[in-house]
Amino acid sequence: MKKIWVFILGIVTGIILTILFATVSYISSTGGNSGLNMFEEPGECLISRSSLKIFQVLEPTAALAMIKDDFSSGAYLLVNNEGKSYYDDQVIKLPTGKCFKQIGTYQYPTKDDRLKTVPVVQIL
Repeated sequence: MKKIWVFILGIVTGIILTILFATVSYISSTGGNSGLNMFEEPGECLISRSSLKIFQVLEPTAALAMIKDDFSSGAYLLVNNEGKSYYDDQVIKLPTGKCFKQIGTYQYPTKDDRLKTVPVVQIL
């Protein structure tokens, strides 16, 4: 009877260790972070146009956006530290006297598993 309990305990321990190993492997394969690399100081004004159009919301206060009416310009990760939420197809207009400054870079996998890096911008 004691051998059966040792056998069952061994199986349970193996399952737990397998799950733990898989979790650690997944975290290390994704780099352990979200792909966000923030600069110590904001950069220059990156976008001269007056508005961005959101095409994918990643978090309520972070979204991928493109220059409105110019989708060949590339994507940007727009972040908002004021607590306002973004939604798909929202147009973000630049207030007078402010600009879209680059504050970092964001790397994410595309549908075909290629890594894409885009600038992170914020209205400052």
